Amino acid sequence: MFNCRICTENPFGGGGGGEKKKAPKKADKKQRGGGFHPRTKEQARDLVQQYMGCVTDRAKHEFGGDAAIAKALEAVLPYIDENVDPIFLPETCAAWHGSLDAQGAPSVMMVKPGKTEQEETNVLRLLAFIFADEASFEILARMERTVPYTMECGDPTCINLTHIHLPE
Repeated sequence: MFNCRICTENPFGGGGGGEKKKAPKKADKKQRGGGFHPRTKEQARDLVQQYMGCVTDRAKHEFGGDAAIAKALEAVLPYIDENVDPIFLPETCAAWHGSLDAQGAPSVMMVKPGKTEQEETNVLRLLAFIFADEASFEILARMERTVPYTMECGDPTCINLTHIHLPE
């Protein structure tokens, strides 16, 4: 389902397909609270360049190209510990250190495609829109938009895409 040119397996494995996935590791104390080490702008730009090989055509079309996607990702990355990667490290929680919306889901202020004003954006939905293959995205798109995704790890502030529970 996940057709990234870099990744070799579907980050959404375990939900909806009958396959069993291992329980993800929760973020350790180093990644939470006082141990948080934000990425520098340079680190964020470097990681965005690595991510661009995994961006879906859907996201490229809606965002109008790579520059807008890069800007959205650069708005997210400062709130994730520099030692954590929500896209390429599936086994570890990616603790969010930014704002939470009214439902307690990770959120960031950004200008969405086709809009002119900044608005609160659910980080997991943004990342899923950018990186999830069509089959996974269709499942996620059918889920209630006002309810945060259920995470396999049990941490509602985790933004690791592989931890999203896909219903059967």
